Amino acid sequence: MGNGRISGRYVSISISIHTRFHGSRQILKIPSAILCQLTRSLRLTFQSGRTHSVDFRLSQLRALLRLYEVDLMKNDVRGAIRELKNWTKDVNVPRNILTPADKAYYTREPYGVVSN
Repeated sequence: MGNGRISGRYVSISISIHTRFHGSRQILKIPSAILCQLTRSLRLTFQSGRTHSVDFRLSQLRALLRLYEVDLMKNDVRGAIRELKNWTKDVNVPRNILTPADKAYYTREPYGVVSN
């Protein structure tokens, strides 16, 4: 997705955005202090559990849909909205001879904030 380089008080972040149809690359210069505050805030929000619900994620995707002006990016967000229920539903795990009466499954959880 992106990588960063710290030079003085700024962090240069190279971000690649890839959709099904095209890709683009952009360099952003963000003050280090702001990036640290933003990352800390995102981690706290994730750890609070607020972002775990499907409804919250759906509202965030709908907000992205209103934000984007490029139709190609809107199509990707629409696809994510369509698939969200499938991505988050529980997955059944096969039973074995020792657990014939059990119902085993695992729940897919979001990864969290990805940053160093």
